[in-house]
Amino acid sequence: MILISSFIVLMYTVFFALSLYPVKQQVSAVSGKCIVMAFSMVTATLIGLLLAFSMQGQLAVSTILSIVISSIFAYVIGRPFGLMGIVEALMSGFMGGMMGAMLGEMIPVNQMTIMMAAMDLFYFFTAAVIITMIRREVSAQKKGLFSTRRLPFALLTTLSICIIGGAALFDSVKAAGSEAEENVQTHDHHNH
Repeated sequence: MILISSFIVLMYTVFFALSLYPVKQQVSAVSGKCIVMAFSMVTATLIGLLLAFSMQGQLAVSTILSIVISSIFAYVIGRPFGLMGIVEALMSGFMGGMMGAMLGEMIPVNQMTIMMAAMDLFYFFTAAVIITMIRREVSAQKKGLFSTRRLPFALLTTLSICIIGGAALFDSVKAAGSEAEENVQTHDHHNH
């Protein structure tokens, strides 16, 4: 589940960057700052959560790594809007990375799968809202390359949701199976 979520974050960030660069001149500065802040924050929070789940019990290390990795993603996200966009993305990424790492450390192990699935859905929703916002801004001025990316975005989102749902279901079934096996072993142990 963690690997799938990591891959999805990477895919969406690349998709976002490739889609935004050709039309960056058509997006207003105010919208650009809002887009950069929202996408950096949700990306960094998810990265922090992924690292904290992978490194349970090591909050300091997962927080530092989360901030560093989030900064790289933030740079890519903010670059189309110049230095102001990069600074906005870096600060949002810094805050999101810390919050994600703390949240991941506080979530009990048996609730990690549901938290990952929920966070991935929040990520997809935020990405969809941002993409819609950019499309409106671009189409208000003129049709650009961005308008031709509607189908790939819809397919990417649908495929991602199906994969996350399948992985969450698989993790839940696996956890229920191991819990049942543990109960049987405990019951057998008490009978001897």
